[in-house]
Amino acid sequence: MPEFLVPFEALATLAAEEFELELEENINFHEFYEKKYERVREEAQRLGSVEALPGYKRYMLNEFERKVRADELDEASLREQWEISGLYTVFRFRKVGPEGCKQKIRKR
Repeated sequence: MPEFLVPFEALATLAAEEFELELEENINFHEFYEKKYERVREEAQRLGSVEALPGYKRYMLNEFERKVRADELDEASLREQWEISGLYTVFRFRKVGPEGCKQKIRKR
C-alpha cells in the first residue's frame, strides 16, 4: 500500500472544493485503534467469546493484546512498530454535495 506525505490542510481543502467532501474525523492512529479495540472488545463480551467474532476482529483483538503485553513479553520490534504507528493519522471524509456518494466526473 503506498504512503504519501501531504500537508493535511491542502488535502482537506482539495477534498472540499473538488469533491464536496467534509472532514468528519482526524485523529492519531493510536487513539483510533484504541477506540476501535474498545468496540470490538465490547462486541466479543456481548457475543460471549472472542471466537464468535469475525476473523479480522478476532485478529485485531489479539494484536492489541500483544501490543499491551509487549513490555512484559520483551518484544522490542512490536514496541517499535507501535511507537512508529503513532506518527500516522486516521481521517474520514463524508460526501456532502448534491451528488451523494457519486464521484464527480471531470470532462477533459
